[in-house]
Amino acid sequence: MTIPEREGIPAARIRAQAGGRARQFIAGQDLYLTTCTGSRPAPETVIHTLPRDVAAFTGREDELQQLGVTVGGTGGVTGIHTVDGMPGVGKTALVTRAAHLLSGAFPDGQLFVQLHAHTPGQKPIDPGEVLGDLLICTGMTPNEIPAGVDARALRWRDRLTGKKMLLVLDDAADHAQVEPLLPGAAGCLVLVTSRRRLIALDGARPLPLETLPPREAAELFIRLARRAAAEGTTSAVTEMVKLCGYLPLAIALLAGRLAHHPSWSITDLAASFAAAHDRLAELIAGDRAVAAAFELSYRDLPATQRRLFRRLSLHPGAEVNVHAASALGDIPLDLSRRSLDALYNDHLVEETAPGRYRLHDLLRAYAAELTRSTDSDSERRAAAGRMLDHYLHTAHSAALRLHPSRRPITLAAATPGVEPEHIGDGADALAWFQAERRVLMAAAGRALEAGFDTHAWQMAWALSRFLDTRGRWQDWAAIEQIALTATGRLGDQAAQASAHQRFGFVSGRLGRYEDAYTHLELALGIHTERGDHAGQAYVQHALALTLNNQGRYAEALGHAQRALESWTAAGDLPGRAMALNSAGWFHGLLGDHQQALACLRQSLGLFRDLGHDEGVASVLDSLGYVHQQLGSYAEATACYRKALGLYREIGGRWGAAETLGHLGDAQHAAGNPAQARLAWEEALVILDDLGHPDADQIRAKLAELASSPRSEVSRTFPETADPR
Repeated sequence: MTIPEREGIPAARIRAQAGGRARQFIAGQDLYLTTCTGSRPAPETVIHTLPRDVAAFTGREDELQQLGVTVGGTGGVTGIHTVDGMPGVGKTALVTRAAHLLSGAFPDGQLFVQLHAHTPGQKPIDPGEVLGDLLICTGMTPNEIPAGVDARALRWRDRLTGKKMLLVLDDAADHAQVEPLLPGAAGCLVLVTSRRRLIALDGARPLPLETLPPREAAELFIRLARRAAAEGTTSAVTEMVKLCGYLPLAIALLAGRLAHHPSWSITDLAASFAAAHDRLAELIAGDRAVAAAFELSYRDLPATQRRLFRRLSLHPGAEVNVHAASALGDIPLDLSRRSLDALYNDHLVEETAPGRYRLHDLLRAYAAELTRSTDSDSERRAAAGRMLDHYLHTAHSAALRLHPSRRPITLAAATPGVEPEHIGDGADALAWFQAERRVLMAAAGRALEAGFDTHAWQMAWALSRFLDTRGRWQDWAAIEQIALTATGRLGDQAAQASAHQRFGFVSGRLGRYEDAYTHLELALGIHTERGDHAGQAYVQHALALTLNNQGRYAEALGHAQRALESWTAAGDLPGRAMALNSAGWFHGLLGDHQQALACLRQSLGLFRDLGHDEGVASVLDSLGYVHQQLGSYAEATACYRKALGLYREIGGRWGAAETLGHLGDAQHAAGNPAQARLAWEEALVILDDLGHPDADQIRAKLAELASSPRSEVSRTFPETADPR
């Protein structure tokens, strides 16, 4: 009996047309089975039903190796390997390729079964129906096949006893659909693909399939486009596959357009695709489309998960945590956690770290289109407001934990149901800011765009000290520009003064002195007009530090002393401690070492009483410098090392770099060039990472050290500012 070669015929129609003989043929990638009624001879056994190999298959060497290892390492039991991943990532192509490569190891057959978990217009196939077809494939007649899934599963396992067969189960809905289909015979191999992580499938070896690496993605595009990579087109291809999110389906559809338009050039297509407002609309070919593939996964979600998936597109950062998702979805924290885990299991979000998730770029675009078409403007705005409440209230708490001496600002009450994250201590605060810095920056910008002006400037306030201690001054300047715009629109004078003050201070950090003095004078004028003496003191302090950067030490000392007078009169102990540190530093720079030591010792005592570790570190660095000028190198080194330890504990990278530079100076002056080199090299690593111009000074010292045993001690002011 010869099996006819037919493609594209739905199984139901073939069965209807066949009359007494039931034939099943599932187009292209499915199982072709021929069976007869009991009155006819037994049918031929069909044991080779793999779809054709993927001609343009690219890369995936590591994944293929993992699938190949399964064959040799089954340990006397059936080898089961699940390949899961997001829609369009290439799961079917991978297992098809693997099955062809491994076919020689399974002489008793290689079967490919499409389970149709995500086929448009079709429900997932019942495992009992699949088992009936598989039993027919082994040579059984329909009359011999028992009723019921369990009985058929037993007969299926019996039929495979002693055989070596490879079974591919493509597009599985869940473990319940797969479990009855598994052979019981040692030496069989089962490859299962699914958009879901089949966690409950016991004994399976999971292989989560990620998007392609950039190089392999570019190679796939060139192969499918049937174009040679002409000179000058490499960057265009690189950009196109990046915009496709390195997703094989998207790359295949885009490359296919180029293959069928010989008049188009690679660069023309790249420019058109980059300029497209709706890139998902560009990724369509016939009945294949990226958005359609996503739709099949989205439609299966419960309502709560669908809403959360849509709302995740409103998040401004690359990653979202469980708390922020709770606010966006307007759901309790526990439900947020479960829903994100479910979306992760369905490969609609990726987990980048425990409790942190991200959307693939094309899934984000798809979710954004869904929320625009499904959710009203008021619903989207309410979701954004809840998210901003979450981040602002958590950031305010973290700012006060990280810098306890800061005066808190007044926040509006958070929207009911919003749960800010718990920040236990300074270490928690530092870790939270490090994890959320980029998100907070983006959230401040989104708040300004959407008219949440109070959220925007208060977010800048909360981030400012963290960004300063980390030396991220470009980020700080950018977010303070947001604060200036927001406070200007609000007309809130106190908030405006605070924003001018912080923007002026960071401008001085960046060497933009004209901007620094302009904004500091504006802040001073507003504080004076309002009679805010504490505010005036902060501006005087910021002016002193900015003048220090220009080497204008006598003028700087005058401003520091005025700040000290105001803070002393106000009974502001943290402010008084900062001003004493500044005054002591300037006295030291001007050669009045005894007065410097007196001021610095007072400052050190105040900071220690306040439990202000950053302040203590800053004063110890200042004391180290004065002892160094007095030739007391052992005392200077001891102060620097204590300061360095504190900076490392609190994550003060800029302060640590400054202190390392001073430590290197002291070691060099004391005749220890090897120790000086170690300190300077460590400082250089931090400064280069921060993109700080002082890195050039350290390089010059290291170069001089290589040719000379001595170099001059740097005079760089340590970080002491509270830039409120």
